[in-house]
This record gives sequence, C-alpha cells and structure tokens, in this order.
Amino acid sequence: MENTGSRKAIAVIVAIIAIGLIIWGFYYSYNSNRANGEVFNPALESTRGNDEDVRTVDVRHQYKDGVHTYAGEIDLGTPCDTVDVEASLSDGTVNLDFQTSSTSEVCAQVITARRFKATVSGPENVSVRGTLNGESIRLNIFEVPLGEDLDDFEINTKG
Repeated sequence: MENTGSRKAIAVIVAIIAIGLIIWGFYYSYNSNRANGEVFNPALESTRGNDEDVRTVDVRHQYKDGVHTYAGEIDLGTPCDTVDVEASLSDGTVNLDFQTSSTSEVCAQVITARRFKATVSGPENVSVRGTLNGESIRLNIFEVPLGEDLDDFEINTKG
C-alpha cells in the first residue's frame, strides 16, 4: 500500500512540474513577441536594424504643369489605422512625410491597405525621400505617363 501512495505523490509532483513548465512557456512566448513594451506589429516596422529591415512603399508619380503628384497604397496594421501624407519641397528634395494614427484602442490585427495622395509644386527634376512616423522608409517611385490616370495606373512589380 505504501508503494501506491508514493507513486501517487510522484505523479502529482510530475504533474505540477509539467503544468508549471507549460505556464512558463506561454509567458516566455508572450514576452518574446514584445519589443520595448509594445506588441510587435510587422506592418508598422520600419528602420530597425540593417538596410533589409527598411520598410518599402510603392509610389506612383506624375509631373504636370509644375506640380508633382504622388499616390499609392500603404499597408497598416489594423483596419482602424489611418494615414496622412504631407509633401514638402526643400533644397531640391521632395519629402513625403507619412503619419499614422488609430481611430480605436481595440481593433483586429489585420494588415489593411490605405490609399494616399499628396501634391507639391516644384521643378521637374527633384529627388524624393520618405518617412513613416519620423523614421526613414524606402520609396519605389513608378513614373506615370502624362496621358494616364494616376489613380487607375497599375503597378506591376512581379518580374
């Protein structure tokens, strides 16, 4: 009889250890997905680390009558996120400053494309740089011919 009691005690101890390890695993997994106290959101990641980590945004560009027009879509982390873009010209460089905001504290984590459009007056030959919430991003500029509608122009990025 004593043998059965010690087996039960050992089984209870092993079960407690197993449950503790499972709880620790969930805790470790949750904390490893957090970065600097914020939940990791790959859609909003930008320049953290080397050049391969820099976020890239495809932008359509058209120059007409002294005005540069930039349009496209940018992926955001939730359907509740919005984007505002402001274009400015400084020293022969157009700066596209993207600012994101959220319309809700609780929202599904579903990557959602948001359209943007910005214009700025200036000379025809300018360089372009972009920032997203103050961090540098890479811009793929696609020139749209004058006869094409900027909003309907399709970008074909597949080889």
